[in-house]
Amino acid sequence: MHKRIVILTGIIFLWFCGMKGEPASKPKKMGWDNDLVTGLNINQVSFQNWQKGGDNSYAWAGRINGKFEKIDSTYNFNTNFKLKFGQTKIEDQEFRKSIDEIKLESVFIKKLGMYVNPYLSVNLETQIAPGYQYSENSRERVSRFFDPGYITEGIGMGIEAFGTWKSRLGFAIKQTFTRKFPVPYADDPKTSKTEQIKIEPGAQFASEFNWKINENTLFNSKLESFSNMKHVREIDIKIDNGLVSKISKYFNISFEYDILYDYDQSKKVQIKQSFAFGVQYTIF
Repeated sequence: MHKRIVILTGIIFLWFCGMKGEPASKPKKMGWDNDLVTGLNINQVSFQNWQKGGDNSYAWAGRINGKFEKIDSTYNFNTNFKLKFGQTKIEDQEFRKSIDEIKLESVFIKKLGMYVNPYLSVNLETQIAPGYQYSENSRERVSRFFDPGYITEGIGMGIEAFGTWKSRLGFAIKQTFTRKFPVPYADDPKTSKTEQIKIEPGAQFASEFNWKINENTLFNSKLESFSNMKHVREIDIKIDNGLVSKISKYFNISFEYDILYDYDQSKKVQIKQSFAFGVQYTIF
């Protein structure tokens, strides 16, 4: 399994490098460049005397994406945040969440007039609402807000090319915080006590590709990996892929395909896929 993950990481990285970007990008304007976009997707299906069968269902998902970038002749400071939450209800079941994510990332890059520049970064990841595992007649809470929560600080060197692709590699410290649910996120099964906080020094790699296919369609893909120095083979890998196509001023369709491998959570690769039609509004 570890070999497969390493090979997959290499293939994705080479693919990023080999993708054809624009031959030359216009220099970015100095000052602040900010974006804040909201979206809402709703789906409803109901049946009455429908002989072919089917289950009544309701689903909704909302999101907020923000980017705040300060561009200076000597440095770049970029903050991105992503908030997603959605629920699904089938027949008489209660609403169950289908998507839940809070992610914040800030990166400071010092410009040295070279292709490769030093950076400092901070990442935060958690969720909004409690998470449950459901059985036939019961449910068990397995997570909640900042339980687990992840904060990662990094320092290293980064590169940006064509205005569409950028990568960074460096040393990082990853902290995992829990309260009521230390297993399997923070607790070390090799010790007799239960740890609620886990601190891991290691290597961090991130690569991001943004491709504007046409005036109304945007593809973005981001690979993030973290390797603990004490357990080099246990590489955490997350790949987020998103394709958004604008149909009109306020309506779009979107497709997301996310891959996660976290040795502490599961020995198998986790996959999440979604396709939606909904409303999108750009605040600024």
